[in-house]
Amino acid sequence: MVDRIIHGERLSQVVSHSKEDIQDLRLFQNACYIVCGIAIEGGRVLMMQEAKRSCRGAWYLPTGRLEKEETLEEGVMREVLEETGLQFKPKSLICIEVQTSYTLWIRFTFFGDIVGGRLKTPDTADEESLQAGWYPSDPAKLGRTLQLRAGDILPLIDIANQWMERDRHAMSYSRLPQVIKQAMFSVSLLVIQKD
Repeated sequence: MVDRIIHGERLSQVVSHSKEDIQDLRLFQNACYIVCGIAIEGGRVLMMQEAKRSCRGAWYLPTGRLEKEETLEEGVMREVLEETGLQFKPKSLICIEVQTSYTLWIRFTFFGDIVGGRLKTPDTADEESLQAGWYPSDPAKLGRTLQLRAGDILPLIDIANQWMERDRHAMSYSRLPQVIKQAMFSVSLLVIQKD
């Protein structure tokens, strides 16, 4: 089923417990992919300050919708660059979330490294973001330090911290996502990379 959604097929998918609540899912119409990039350096996580009218001034991880014809990795690299001014190289897909409400979205969260670019400042603000900065990667401290757009990023930062800790003791990077179960709809995905 996920493969069919990914390729944009029209599906009738139950998104609630009632048979009357069947929706016709269509990618880029009422279903979308979200990509999120997490970079942590020296105990600090890269954050961006929102420019959108609905959440102007609030802070969030670099996140956005995947564009047509883009791979997940291309999308997360573009979003991090647009929103922070920094070039992001994804290392691992660390989490996949599925949310159903008025629309279906699937968020793919990547952990990676900053490999270049210039941090966005208030002087370089645009329609994507007002600025970017590095803040404590401890979710509890971050929640007290910044006015967040939403608290849903705190578990993602915690997952990234756990991934980093495990990675310090491993010889290779994990590419296995951690799935956060949602109340209405859940997808489990196993990614295996053969070397």
